[in-house]
Amino acid sequence: MIAGQPMESRKSIQPGALGALYDRAYAVVAGTSPIVRPWHHQWLASYYLRRDLAELLRGCDGPVLDVGCGAKPYRCYAAAATTYVGIDLVPGPAVDLVITPADPWLLGDDTFDLVLCTQVLEHASSVDHVLRECRRVTRLWTQTILAPVVSSALFILVFGLSLGSRIKEINGFDYDVFIVPGLIAMAMAQAAFSNNSSSLLQARNDRYINDVLASPMQPWRMNLGYMLGGVFRSLTIGVSLGVIALPLTGVPIEQPVHLIVATLLLVVLFSALGVVVGIYAQSFDHHSFINNILILPLTFLGGVFYSIEILPSPWQELSHANPIFYMVDAIRYGFLGASDVNVGLAFGFTGLVAIAMVAWAQWLFQTGRKLKP
Repeated sequence: MIAGQPMESRKSIQPGALGALYDRAYAVVAGTSPIVRPWHHQWLASYYLRRDLAELLRGCDGPVLDVGCGAKPYRCYAAAATTYVGIDLVPGPAVDLVITPADPWLLGDDTFDLVLCTQVLEHASSVDHVLRECRRVTRLWTQTILAPVVSSALFILVFGLSLGSRIKEINGFDYDVFIVPGLIAMAMAQAAFSNNSSSLLQARNDRYINDVLASPMQPWRMNLGYMLGGVFRSLTIGVSLGVIALPLTGVPIEQPVHLIVATLLLVVLFSALGVVVGIYAQSFDHHSFINNILILPLTFLGGVFYSIEILPSPWQELSHANPIFYMVDAIRYGFLGASDVNVGLAFGFTGLVAIAMVAWAQWLFQTGRKLKP
């Protein structure tokens, strides 16, 4: 990009011979983006930009679009991406598609998991057009809603329908019916946590959390706003899974009031936990660690696929030390009207942990700990 010039005018600007010679010499001495040396005039900004983009792109394993790609200097950070498409106004060896100013991009709707548009908008004469096109080609709902629904539906098909012929019944219920409540609980818990944890971590990394903190909103409203995002996403996934599972397996809803209460406690708890982790985490690795090393294993060991009553000692006793076991059991009681432990204990424990997580998240917003410098 040529600083200070509209993106649409770059085709008409060509550096002179002396300017080109200076650019080559400066690149040899100071480096070129994104790898520049400390004496480069943009070294500090480039250092933080490179660090944040490496963190962001490393976690994307889907298709990526690089708007204003130039020579694709950030391609090396997206090793896990299935495809990496670069678009620009000027043809070049690394440019996959040359676009025309103010015209729609020749790309399909909902095509990319991530759109990279860095150091571009300041050169565009029509920022609204660029943002509209970025929004059009980004497939957010397939990542946030469709992916976990499909994943859990596959669990029902593979474990429930495939193993159902071998595992006849558990606690008087067909196996495919028995596992549905736990799978729905697992999907909602992971969605609520991931939504809020990644949102807050991204807000801190990009520093736009400062705009939220500087607003006249009270801390409880900030906390509520973030939590509602996780609650809405997880409930959408839970309802979608229920719509699929009910006709597929015939799972009943014996205690609808208990199911609503248990579901709300679960999603509020994990939404608040996501807020807490998102505030404390220093990188996406910390977020992934909590999700993949703690939440997911504890969920699998929390009676999703089996009843702890069939476990021998001491594994049955150890399962009672798993906090997620009580949450899964509360959800299962709402569906099936049966549980492995006292219903009051399951609901009481889930409620107490939910209150503790919400209070912790509220304390972090109230005090500004890990949020304010």
